[in-house]
Amino acid sequence: MRKLILSLAISPDGFCGHDAYVPGDDWSDFMARMLIGIQTIILGRKTYHLFEAFWPAVARSREGSPALLRLADELDRAEKVVISKTLTDTNWRNVRIESDLDAVARLKAVPVLAGSGPRLSDKVKTSLRFLDAVEMSPGVVLLRYGRSIQYPGG
Repeated sequence: MRKLILSLAISPDGFCGHDAYVPGDDWSDFMARMLIGIQTIILGRKTYHLFEAFWPAVARSREGSPALLRLADELDRAEKVVISKTLTDTNWRNVRIESDLDAVARLKAVPVLAGSGPRLSDKVKTSLRFLDAVEMSPGVVLLRYGRSIQYPGG
């Protein structure tokens, strides 16, 4: 089984739009390092369109900081799965469109930490522990959480 990493940029007021923030080189470098070895990136249609309008051109033109170019290369290399019921064509390499509604429902459910409600299994207990925080420019704080290790009897 492969590891699933959720990376979501969200503002303190709860918004996750991409057009209100311009990341610095430290963010680009972090994201490029995170993507090394990643096989597949899962994107929604709107995020895909934003990425497709920017990253392939950066990868082709070779214009930008070294960190930006590393991130463009990693995004270009990886398989991209776009979850969409309406997208039919793409202009970026290594893209697969997934329109299976069951797959969409499963993927949309992954990032939710509900806190209560029915569990998939009473034997599966997932709690997260704080790993670290990194301040990046301009005013971005990267918070990392990981699964807590549950020791038997403890």
